[in-house]
Amino acid sequence: MIKVEDIRQYMTVGSAPPGRVLARIAARQHGVVSRRQLDALGLDRSFTHRSLHSGRLSAVHRGVFAVGHAALTDRGRWMAAVLACGEASVLSHITAAVLWGFVDRAGHLIHILVADGGSRHRPGIVIHRTRRLPPEHRTERDGIPVTTPHRTLIDLAGMLASERLRFAVEAADRAGLLDVPGLADECTAWHGRKGIGALRRIVLEQRGAVQRTKSRPEARFLRLCLGRGLPEPLVNWRLHGYEVDFHWPEANLVVEIDTFTFHRSWAQRQRDLRRDADLKARGVDVLRLTPAMLDGDETFTRLAAILAATAAV
Repeated sequence: MIKVEDIRQYMTVGSAPPGRVLARIAARQHGVVSRRQLDALGLDRSFTHRSLHSGRLSAVHRGVFAVGHAALTDRGRWMAAVLACGEASVLSHITAAVLWGFVDRAGHLIHILVADGGSRHRPGIVIHRTRRLPPEHRTERDGIPVTTPHRTLIDLAGMLASERLRFAVEAADRAGLLDVPGLADECTAWHGRKGIGALRRIVLEQRGAVQRTKSRPEARFLRLCLGRGLPEPLVNWRLHGYEVDFHWPEANLVVEIDTFTFHRSWAQRQRDLRRDADLKARGVDVLRLTPAMLDGDETFTRLAAILAATAAV
């Protein structure tokens, strides 16, 4: 986000007319500008009224406008919400998590974090006020002011159920945005806040086998196995030229989690059958499970019996 004082410095140079600078600012801010930025450019209220009438500007929030068009991307909507709440505000909570790629959906409301005494109510925006928003908890992504990855996870801890919070932490870790010891220490400093205990436990698990899974169903399967006391398998392991989801070498057993995304086509199913036949010829049994088969005890009772029978031989 371009700060007002930076606009004033730029205009002092006089290297471009205000209209051209406005277009540049909008391009860097996902198509939106604030009233304060227009003022800094010397574009008065009469310019705003004429531009709204002609369609050059479209109101998004009070004091925030889309430039040249009314349709905004998600990032444009998020930037507009930050501008509407003031330069001290940042995208936060579940909306920040979507921007960071920790979760895949956030709903239509936009979550913004501001220090005490910040913005008033704005339609479509959930404003969270806090006394703890130091500079080290603020950053930018794609030019949008946002809470840092660690602060985003801390704020999420009070909003998400344990399984969805775990998925967000795992996504942060895969993206290289998680410092396990650092976030664990931060959780200690936030002791007593809702969800912080669960977040700390999840974070400390991230250096185990769950980190090596590649999908949410895989991670869930492994956690359920370990929670039932089953031996820890090799995860996403190379076996006879194939990458298998889970492998218990002592039992010559492979488990594959077949999701609809990667196993729905006829061609993929034929490849799976050929691979299973090849592994079977090499003495390896393959058990294929769908995510729905992870519900209840039947699958894990069967798996435990297979592993126990092998161990008894």
